[in-house]
Amino acid sequence: MMKIAVVGAYNPGRNTGMLTVDLAFHSIVEKYSQENRISATLLNVEDNQDFNDQKTGTKLISKKLNNIEELEEFDKIVYWGDFLHSRTYFKKDLRFRHGRRVGDDQIEEYLKFAYGLLMLEDADDQMLSNVICFGSSLIINTHFDDADKRYRASIKRLYENSRLVLLRDPLSAAFASRYANDMSASTLGVDCAFLLRPFDQFQWTRRSPAKRTPTKRVGFAFGRAISKIPELMEASRKFVDALAKQMGATEIVDIEWWKVDRRSPLNSVAEKLSLLASCDFVVTDIYHCSVNSWREGTPALCIGMGAEFPGGTLTEKKKEMLFGMFNLRRYYVFVENLMADASFARSVESSLRALKDTDTIESLWSGILDDAKSAERRLALALGMRPMLEDAREPEPVLEA
Repeated sequence: MMKIAVVGAYNPGRNTGMLTVDLAFHSIVEKYSQENRISATLLNVEDNQDFNDQKTGTKLISKKLNNIEELEEFDKIVYWGDFLHSRTYFKKDLRFRHGRRVGDDQIEEYLKFAYGLLMLEDADDQMLSNVICFGSSLIINTHFDDADKRYRASIKRLYENSRLVLLRDPLSAAFASRYANDMSASTLGVDCAFLLRPFDQFQWTRRSPAKRTPTKRVGFAFGRAISKIPELMEASRKFVDALAKQMGATEIVDIEWWKVDRRSPLNSVAEKLSLLASCDFVVTDIYHCSVNSWREGTPALCIGMGAEFPGGTLTEKKKEMLFGMFNLRRYYVFVENLMADASFARSVESSLRALKDTDTIESLWSGILDDAKSAERRLALALGMRPMLEDAREPEPVLEA
């Protein structure tokens, strides 16, 4: 039995996107357990979490990792997604939440704790050789982080000695190669959620874009960036309505990405994925809504700010980086262009052309799945498992709701 520790991010609000990231590793285990005996334990460094689903019986538990000795029982250690190796993440997110729990007077002790468990600062070379860093991002690191000697030494040692380092965006991948002092190494992977597939009791309705017929349904999902600004919310809804009218849609649905049933959180996620897959296209400002939508073959138009410094985990730039990485720039809409009549009209016209270009959408979707397949193959090999990779263009079985 191969025992895998999967260290992910703490999910303070049953965040739908973060749940799809955690569920993605469970789908990997389900897929590869057909030929391998695998046991995976989801961990985080902040608190115990239980996302067990009352409706389906699906279980998702994340245990608090308290010390490095707890990792010694595992054959492989996988750092999975989010910003787990960013010093800015340590200094902002972890500091804020830990300060609320125990007070800021203990923050330096907590940073020592975080460095020890997330960077494995005191681990021996043998433990580091069993580490895989997959799907995380460093784009919020600043020049201050680079100048921090402790951080540079820790991340350099971690990345140089790990079995595999695959980060989710090109800028992070470049940082990783530089930190490891090896620009020849390929460190570009994909977001973990691109590897999510239905498994066991976690199922949703899927359809291949190659064989789908229009449903005349348009979806939208707006999160933190838009909902806080009434003028932008109004312009964004106007944008959805204009596109829906021009595309002949008969139904506009709110995906309600942020609304999760606390009694059945995983079933709630599955319902959202089914809804995404049923739409002809989606308009959103949410990073992981975009990831999950494109994975399902539903083109997502993503709204984001053009002028912003990536200073924290909620940065707009992670969306722009995602769409640039997969050459989806025609499907990225800058906030600034929705706030004036002339540029609004141009955005609608440009987006309509992109949405009607079905051959290009099919090609882009296939390319995304090919990249995900390549990253999954490298992950499987690093875990010591034989890759089991179906043709990315083969449609998944359609599961009737």
